[in-house]
Amino acid sequence: MSMDAIDEIRNRMAAEGIDWLILFSADPHLCENVPDFFNERKRLLGFRGSAGTVILTPEKIFFRTDSRYYLECEQLFENRDVVLVKDGEEAPLPQWLGERLTAGETVAVNKSGISHPFYRKLELVCREQKTDLTDFDSGRTQRFCPGSEPLDAVVKDPVRAFRKKIGLLRRDMKGDVLLLTAPDTIAWLTGFRLFRDAREDVFFYSWALITSDRMELFTDHPLPQELPNVEIFPYGEFLSRLDSVCGLKIECSLNDLNENLFRFLTARRNTVVDDRLRIRLMQTVKTRGEIAAVKKAAAADKRVLLRFRRRLLEAVEAGESFNEADLSRLLEELRRKEKSYRGASFETIAAFGENGAVVHYKPEAETAAAVGLGGLLLLDCGTHSVNGTTDITRVFWTGGGDPPPQAVRDYTAVLKAHIALARTRFPQGTCGAALDAVARGEARRGGAEYGHGTGHGVGWINCVHEPPFSISPSNETVAALPGMIVSIEPGCYRKGEYGIRLENIYAVVRDETDSGYLRFERLTDFPFESRLTDCSLLSDDEKKWVDENGGFIDPLIPY
Repeated sequence: MSMDAIDEIRNRMAAEGIDWLILFSADPHLCENVPDFFNERKRLLGFRGSAGTVILTPEKIFFRTDSRYYLECEQLFENRDVVLVKDGEEAPLPQWLGERLTAGETVAVNKSGISHPFYRKLELVCREQKTDLTDFDSGRTQRFCPGSEPLDAVVKDPVRAFRKKIGLLRRDMKGDVLLLTAPDTIAWLTGFRLFRDAREDVFFYSWALITSDRMELFTDHPLPQELPNVEIFPYGEFLSRLDSVCGLKIECSLNDLNENLFRFLTARRNTVVDDRLRIRLMQTVKTRGEIAAVKKAAAADKRVLLRFRRRLLEAVEAGESFNEADLSRLLEELRRKEKSYRGASFETIAAFGENGAVVHYKPEAETAAAVGLGGLLLLDCGTHSVNGTTDITRVFWTGGGDPPPQAVRDYTAVLKAHIALARTRFPQGTCGAALDAVARGEARRGGAEYGHGTGHGVGWINCVHEPPFSISPSNETVAALPGMIVSIEPGCYRKGEYGIRLENIYAVVRDETDSGYLRFERLTDFPFESRLTDCSLLSDDEKKWVDENGGFIDPLIPY
């Protein structure tokens, strides 16, 4: 934890009369994974996860995050003066803040790092509590240089694909100008991606303005080929160009629009119209060709993970000395032998024993646990390849006797929860919360609990966590659509012992027997662990499902 940096911020707070400072660790595009340039939670607290908000007062440091990171934060902040606020157990942030504000106080946020709708919620609370809400701009947004590496085309005919997509965008435009602020959406639209070492995202930082007959793209990355009626400008010229956009109706996704941009637009007499997730949902629906390609990507994952598993078990049996970080490096070495591989879709989670209970554990070279006989290894990994984006989680038993009976019961309960949802037929219009309940209910019947959602959207050579659809209790509004690719990943976590999560990715497809219903089509093809499964607890239908979806493999026999 960097107390010098925190003291520096507090000195500025005192000078500007700020009582509460909320730091969201967000870039101006509000991307999920932000560069270190904007990552305040990492810079100030040393937290490496993808979700978390730092809240500073003159006396206290609060850190608010979700259940994936509770245990990690308890370990990270042990003997440190940081108060962990558990999102999901506490009131939503605006309400939580309102309960602690005193009239006359001043609250500050960086308006370039908060969406317009969420800013409005904070603004309402501050008004009710008779407090001020002000801007806290470090100037970083103006100094941000996103890079200028060349892009790759991921479709055979980018011009044809671009014309089709932009035609669909224009067909239902609600304004004079369509503003795209989400880089992953612009990557989807253009068919271009940025493959770069040590970076999980394959989109490229950019802004786009679209009218009925032309598109202006603001990026410093050279395009692999020209697109029709697209004019390219430097990334840093976006605001100066926007300064001349006046008196127009501008359509955009308000959830992807930061508050400063909203104010910039409305100050010039523009009317901002929310696209109501129109473009986001369009982006989530993949073609049959894209879905077929992802199956190829998943097949490559299977080849790599079977080699990984063999090397793991041979090394453990031979008594070799290695740790979790070594396994992450081994996995990367094996991946690079696949010609289609372009990079990791997220940082690999290789968690042995009790570290598996830390849901988004990241092994560090200096502190990674040794791996040996008699333990559970949770491996959560994914790839970007020329065929698609993948995400898979499996748990391996490293041998040295029989696994603990409780671990077998938990693994079986998680497997049954996975199967229950994977086999579900559901009506069109079903939202993620209803699907989440299917898996969560089955897990609880087996004594397994997990705090995270059951699944998320997956992009096509794009964001591995693709909004807006998720299989989670919080998603009561966004329905599954045919063509979406989603994960199913129930789990069970025993603090101080182990973690279990079983994840495949699936395509949402129409059910052949009833067009009014949908089902999941498996894309992942990797076996489950026989030594961790109590088959007496599986029904005949569940056993049949396993046989048809990867089967079992004895974890003690190299494959």
